[in-house]
This record gives sequence, structure tokens and C-alpha cells, in this order.
Amino acid sequence: WAAHCDWAIRLLDTYLSRDLSESDSQAGERIKEFLAGLTAADSIDPVTDLETFTRTIREALASPIGQLGPTGSGVFVSRFGTANGMKFDAVWLVGMIEGAAPPAVRPDPLLPETGWQAAGGGSRAAQRAAEERADYLSALASAPRRALSYPVADGNSQRQSYPSRWFLEQASALEGRQIYSGDIAGLSDRPWLTRTPSSETALADASDSALADEHDYVLRRLLRWKSNGRRVGEHPLALAGSAGKAIRLERERTGRSRSRGGRFTEFDGNLSGVTGAAGTQLVPANSPVSATSLEAWAACPFRYFLGHILRLSALESPEDAATISALERGSLMHDILEEFTREIIGSERLPAPGQPWSTEHRNLLDEITKSHFQDAEHRGVTGRPLLWELARQEILDDLETFLEEDASLRARHGTIALMAEADFGSRGDAPVVQEPETGLRFRGRIDRIDLADDGKSALVIDYKTGSPRPYGGLDEDVIDRGKRLQLGVYSLAARQLFPEAAQVKAAYWFTRTDAKPRFAPSSYFDVDDSESGDRFRHGIASIIEGIGSGLFPARPGPWVSHPERPGHENCRYCDFNSLCPARRGDFWQRKKSDPSIAGYLALSGEDEEE
Repeated sequence: WAAHCDWAIRLLDTYLSRDLSESDSQAGERIKEFLAGLTAADSIDPVTDLETFTRTIREALASPIGQLGPTGSGVFVSRFGTANGMKFDAVWLVGMIEGAAPPAVRPDPLLPETGWQAAGGGSRAAQRAAEERADYLSALASAPRRALSYPVADGNSQRQSYPSRWFLEQASALEGRQIYSGDIAGLSDRPWLTRTPSSETALADASDSALADEHDYVLRRLLRWKSNGRRVGEHPLALAGSAGKAIRLERERTGRSRSRGGRFTEFDGNLSGVTGAAGTQLVPANSPVSATSLEAWAACPFRYFLGHILRLSALESPEDAATISALERGSLMHDILEEFTREIIGSERLPAPGQPWSTEHRNLLDEITKSHFQDAEHRGVTGRPLLWELARQEILDDLETFLEEDASLRARHGTIALMAEADFGSRGDAPVVQEPETGLRFRGRIDRIDLADDGKSALVIDYKTGSPRPYGGLDEDVIDRGKRLQLGVYSLAARQLFPEAAQVKAAYWFTRTDAKPRFAPSSYFDVDDSESGDRFRHGIASIIEGIGSGLFPARPGPWVSHPERPGHENCRYCDFNSLCPARRGDFWQRKKSDPSIAGYLALSGEDEEE
């Protein structure tokens, strides 16, 4: 590293140290300081090559180095308000789209508007809107040369953008009449309006001196090549370097490569080419896995790859929630039932099979519920007071239905609740459950295990506070194409916890008052049943084989036309929805014909649907 740095400093001194401006001299000194500091890399890795050294320098030069030259010269980039009171030679107000200029006025999360006004304050929303307007007018008046621009489309969402009312206000003043967003396209001959059809056109029309970096230069050359009727992929610059990698990535990901067609590639989740022992590390060798993680692979292997291999997660953004979220509501219901069941078991006040819950039991549940309600309110997750009152009553109704249904359940099976939140594989002292055929070790927590009086049969219950609709496929397939493995894993755990039980059955219990059916599957899951057990073991084996083979295709699922949250079935509530392309459905239709995905298609049942 030191030798490379000395060589680079000599290059700077030999070729770039004469007749430099003050700002260029300052930039050169900063680069030399960086190179001098980079010599310390020898203490970490004393051996490097020119390619690694060059890449490191490129990354360092790509980051901003702050203000160069005297204050007041150069280009100043800021929000409207930051430039308040300044004077410039020219100003460009960019991103003038509706919703951004002016920005939406969001309520204060600490003090709502009604509280502010009740304390004697005026409308803060109107005040903020006036402040944003003042900042915009100040920025507009900061230079004699002014330009406003807006993108006609959002490159991320692939949706049309509309000019803001401030943009239309200036257009109307220049035109001498009221201009609406639909009028802009018909004003192409106005001297005050310039329309650029695309970013490619802007680059092709730019002068050579405007090409800021190597990527712009490469794209410019490729565009000229394309304009002469030649294929971009045949240009030498498209076959090597970063441009070549980008072109190959785009073609392989979208399935438009002439050489490979719709093949499943490394650019969209095919890691089967991973060599050596790394390929087997995709399946945890020692640490237990959860059933829900394997279910994620069955639904969309790419989601599993992002969440469980790369260990990415969504960033939580605090917001002013109108009502308690489904996740918080589900956790609240689980916590209430867990504490209630633990209290009953610990006090040995369990009702006999078929015996209804007593007034004492109901009072205990009421105390526990009130305590958890207060905790949720203190954590600020309950939303607006009126909506929380409605949600509270719904939860209370669900708990009343739970007590009635529980008595009926215990009567049908002749059981009593014996364990709540039974842990396996999660803590150091918790038993680890292992599937015999695959050898895979599991961890998890069972909501509840009921045991018959004679100890010969056990019933495993997993509470679900949402709709039973997504579980409708369990009566046709006990693992619902690999998406419902919890009951099988929990049954193995219950058998290990209660080895004297000759029969273990399991079911999802939907606790909502309006839930129909109440349990799924309707005939309960029996891991000892040859058909159900074989299907469960085959599903586990198929998933482990797919993960171990490095197959992580992005399967969006069918389109769901929901009024509030439309989208592909597997993407609507996915943390990584924004990472996948907008045309993911088309790409999947091209990729699914690849023979390497045949095993996954057989598990998911999509080949049968076709």
C-alpha cells in the first residue's frame, strides 16, 4: 500500500502541481492527505495489487469532500429554507412535483393539532404551509436567472408525476393565462419551456465538457453506437468494466439475454454456482431454525434470501398511526392469553374437561386484560382514542368468544391446558427438536399444549388473531405448499416434551369473534398419520434441498386487486417490496421456465395451476 501511495503522490506532483487554481490546489492537498493515511493499510494487509488500489482510490474520490475555495463561490445545494436570504447568479428549483413542493404538512406526533388549538394556538398546519411558501418565494427571488423543473415520471415506482401548483403558477404567469398540468404537453413551442424526452436524450445532447465522469462518457459512446443501428452489447465498452457488468445484469435479470433467454441467473437469485463449502452454509448446520423462516422460502425464496441469508430488515419509521396495527393487536392478544393461561396453570385452578370458566377465572382475565391495555396505551401504539375504544371492545369480544370456545374445545377432546408458550430450541436450557429424516434442528414457542387426563393424547394450539382466509388451503394440503409448517414442527416438539402421549394433534385457532372456520385444518394435523406425516417431511426436504442448492427466485404470486393495498400476493406485506422491479410479474413468467426451478414449482403448485 505504501509503495502504491508513494507512486500516486509522485504522479500528482509531476503532472498536476503546476498553475493550479486555489480550489484545485486545496483538492490536491486533500487527496495527498488521503494517500498518506492509506499507507497505514499495510498493517492490515501488506499485499495489494493495482486493481484493488485503483478501486479504493475511485471510491474515495466518489465521495464529496466538502467546501472548496472561498465561501460564496461554486455551487450551493440545499433545501429552499436553507437558502433563505442568500444571493446567487442563477438558481435551479428542481423536483417541483405535487406532494413535494409544497411538501405535505404532517401532524406533530407529540402534540396533535386539536391539542395545540385547545391551548390557545392558531392553526399550525396553516402556519407551516405559509412558512414553506415564504421559503419557496425567497429561493425564487435569490437570483436574476431562475429555472424550475420537474420529472414527468417517477423512476422508482414507474408512475407519472404531475407538476406542483407552484410550477403551474409560474407557467401561468409566463403564458398569461391559467395553465393546468394537462396543458404542459401542448406548450412545447414556448421560449420559456424546455422539454427533455428522456435521460438518454439529455446525455446524448450534452457537450463533451458536460460529461462529468467515466460513466457518463461510456454511456455517451454507447448511445452513439446505438444511434448508428448497432446493438449496444456488441460495443467493446459493453463487454468489460462496470458498464458491461451493468448491461449484463439488466439483461439477465429481465430475461432478455439472447444467449440465455429466460434462464434463471445469479442476478435474480440463482446461487447454485457457489463453489466449495460455501454452498452448504446456506442451510444452518448447527443453529436451530424456525418453521416460519422455511415457510418464507416456500412463499418467495428471494424474500428468504434477503431476510435470512443476507439478514436484511425493514427500517421502522415512526408515524402517527390512526389505530392499533394488526401486528401490535396480535401481540397484545397473545400476551393476554399467555399470562392468563400461565396464571391458571400455576395456581392449579384449571377447570376440568368440559367445565366452563368460573366467575373467578373471568375476573382474572379481566384484570390481566386491563393491565395489558394500559401498557399498550403507555407505549403509544393504540392510535386515536375513539378508534382505540372500538378496537378495545373488539378485543374484549374476542376474549369472551375465546372462553366459550375453549370450554367446548376441552369438552370435545377431554383435555386441560397444561403448558403455555412452551419453548424449544430458543434458550440454552430449552430442548432442541430435530426432524429425524433431514436432521434439521428447530426452535420456536408453542402457544399452548393441552393434555388428556390419562396423558395418552395431546393437543397443540397455535393462536391466530387475523383472518382464516390465508389458511384455506390446509384442508387440501396439510402444509399448504410448504407455507404452513408450524403445526408439524410443533407436533414434533410436543411429542418430545410428552413422550408418553400416543397421539398428538395440532391446529390453528382463529380467535376473532367473526372467524369462520374457527380451527384449521378442520380435521386437525396429525404428524403420525402416514399421508400427513409424509407430506410434512417431503415439504421440509424440498425446502432444505432448494436452500442448499442456492435457489432463491423472486416469486411475486398472483395479482390481488385490493382497494387499499393492491399488488402481488407475496409482495403486498413484504419488507423488501421496494427492492424488486415494478414488472416482477413479467420477469417471473420468463424465469419460471428454467429447469432448475422445477422442484420449487412442484412444491408451490404453480406448475399444476398452469
